[in-house]
Amino acid sequence: MNYINLENVNTKDKKYIGSGRTARCYLLKDGSVLKIFKNNYDALSVLEKDMFNKNTDILTNMSNNTFVGPKKLVMENNFVIGYLYSYVNGKTINKINNDTKLRDIFRSYNQVINDVKDITNKSIYLRDTNYDNIIYDNCSIHIIDLDYSFFSENKNKDILLYTNSKEVFTNVVGGLFGKRYNEILSFDNQDLDNTYSKVNYNNTDSINNFVDHLAYCCRDDNPTVKTVKKKIKVTRDLDCYHM
Repeated sequence: MNYINLENVNTKDKKYIGSGRTARCYLLKDGSVLKIFKNNYDALSVLEKDMFNKNTDILTNMSNNTFVGPKKLVMENNFVIGYLYSYVNGKTINKINNDTKLRDIFRSYNQVINDVKDITNKSIYLRDTNYDNIIYDNCSIHIIDLDYSFFSENKNKDILLYTNSKEVFTNVVGGLFGKRYNEILSFDNQDLDNTYSKVNYNNTDSINNFVDHLAYCCRDDNPTVKTVKKKIKVTRDLDCYHM
């Protein structure tokens, strides 16, 4: 595992870029993000430390296009206080531009599928993959902030793959159309509902079939679009998600 003392990190002119439940994040001049935990690593139990160390070690040494893990753990006074990771350009999936096409968003999803398989083979159980942690830029999807993910050596790999794949896909869809995506997927369109319920999260063709149905239902001349807008509170105009 790679470590660096905080005093050796160039924090001059660091820029605060946000915080969550567990940490604050700063953008550094070299393009790295410094994430500082709100609670000391030392406060973790022995079991929690062991799990954190295994998880972080795997993520630090992983070469993966989708998941952005720690590069180095940051130490201060012999305590782990945070870590460094690479900054990812783009916008969170729930704040992308209105003219973004569904087909462009899912064009790179085969890479996501392969990377989910990769992380599953390393026994990582994904958690807290919420909309704020999914970054979209130039037909690429990246997932950051894997702190709540953990090493799960004893979990059945087939079950773990299904769980991880569903976690990512449902949060991508949820981020695109609001937190209440299950309601959006039930707007008087049984065919779409059936397609969604049968999605194979590890199969590009299956996902593209669902995307085709979703795009069809959101096109400008579809009369159900007006029903959707009345029924569901969304942050943007559904009409913009065209093919």
